[in-house]
Amino acid sequence: MSAAAGAGIGGATARRFLEEGVWVVHGDAHGRRLEERVDALTEREAFGRYAEPWEVATVIAFLASGYSSYMTGETVSVSGQHA
Repeated sequence: MSAAAGAGIGGATARRFLEEGVWVVHGDAHGRRLEERVDALTEREAFGRYAEPWEVATVIAFLASGYSSYMTGETVSVSGQHA
């Protein structure tokens, strides 16, 4: 979690984490700065946008259901980011 979306060490740390494939949650009291950071991050997404909550929720529902009962040791990515 980065308290300041694009500023200082928090922003630099978040960018480094993203480069390493770590999920990052941003928050900022300055709405404009947060929007700019979200725009910059979504440019890195293969689909040019961030995931909608329902898109993540459907994967979670699948994994929690019996339909995934034969899956073992799999990594399921709900991300449009380039590998």
